[in-house]
Formats: sequence, structure tokens, C-alpha cells
Amino acid sequence: MGYGKVKRMMALVLACLCMVGQAAVPGTANAKGVGQPSQGMISKSKLAMYPNMAAQLKVTGVNAKVTWSSTDRRIATVMGSRGKNHQAAVIRTKDKAGTCKIKAKAAGKTYTCKVTVKKDSKVSRVKLLKVKKTSGKVEVKARIYNRSGKEYYYGHPYTVEKFVKGAWKKIAPSDDMVFTSEVISIPAHSKMDVSYTVSNGVGRKLFTKGVYRLEVNVTGPGMKHNYVLFSL
Repeated sequence: MGYGKVKRMMALVLACLCMVGQAAVPGTANAKGVGQPSQGMISKSKLAMYPNMAAQLKVTGVNAKVTWSSTDRRIATVMGSRGKNHQAAVIRTKDKAGTCKIKAKAAGKTYTCKVTVKKDSKVSRVKLLKVKKTSGKVEVKARIYNRSGKEYYYGHPYTVEKFVKGAWKKIAPSDDMVFTSEVISIPAHSKMDVSYTVSNGVGRKLFTKGVYRLEVNVTGPGMKHNYVLFSL
């Protein structure tokens, strides 16, 4: 065999070996993830909550519609979801302690968050007592529990939000509401009842049927949450 033919054959063999080597290098063909399936995940796999609370969960890494559900609606329910594919959802706990699972299904896969609702008899928080509604006003009564060993501080300003299309939307107060800068002390290991007329007169029309969140202006160490959920 002539020298020229041998040279051409060697060049051909080397070219083939280079092509095989490139195909064997991991990630070379999909350096930017092209053609690889997305790896979805849920924002929290475990969630500890107390009765009558709300929290948000979100699924990321999937490009498909997400369907949310609860394995025990007596413990926690899915209030609603938002986003192009309903990837974010708000869940609400009921008054019962226990454990359930919030499931998000998308593209044939299920993503799960274990929700544990704990008893709140020993924690500092704001609890709903009563909602009184008439054609002219809505009044919400709550109780502030300071179960810590330090002083809490409470003021009259508050905010009210309504759950609309998977998110909380602030409801503007009516013009006749007056806020004061007075600060009230709540001693350690004590409680205080508070009452809010969240709508009165013209502002009553803003409060239609739905779920609301009233945030109380109270601060102190160890406060688990300073809002109450109520329904109309």
C-alpha cells in the first residue's frame, strides 16, 4: 500500500475517533439543557402551622397546568391558585389539629407537602372570636394572647385583605375610619380582646362574600402570627 493511501486512512480513522469521543462526553450535546426534561419541585415538603392560618406553596420547574388538592380538608384546604399554570397556591388550616398532605399534580407527576397543624394553646397569637355583620357594617372581634414572658405592644391601626383570584388584595378602609397613635401594653402571660368595625356606611359595599384577612397591629417576641381569617 502506498504511503499516500496509508496517510489518508489514518486521517479517516482519527476523524472517526474524534466524533465518537465527542458523543461520549457527558453534557456535550445538551450543554444548555436542550432536550432534557425539567425537574419540578415544590417550595416546601413540610409545613408546620396552627389553626386558622394561611400559607403559600409553589411548584417550580414545570411547564404544565398544576392541580392542587388536600388529603383531608378538615385539617387544611386549598383556597385557590394563581399564575399561568396555577403554580402558586394558598392553603388555609381549619380549627382542628392534625396532619394532611397538600398535593400538586402536573405533567403526570405529584409533588407533596406534609402539613402539620399544631395545637395553639401555648403559643402567642391572635385568634378570631366573632364576626358580626349587618347591612350597614362588619365588626370583627379578636383576642390577643401573650403567652410569652415579655411585654407586648398593641396599636389600633390595622389592614384588611380579601382573597381574590389566588392572592390577597387590600381592601381600602372607608373614610369614616379614624386611626390613633395610642400604644397599649399587654403584660406577659395575659390576653386582650379587641374589636374592629372594618366597614361602616359606604364602605360596607366593599365587603362582599369571600374570605378576608385582618392584620392586627401587635408586636412582641414569639408572636406566631398577628392576623385572623374570617369569611362573609
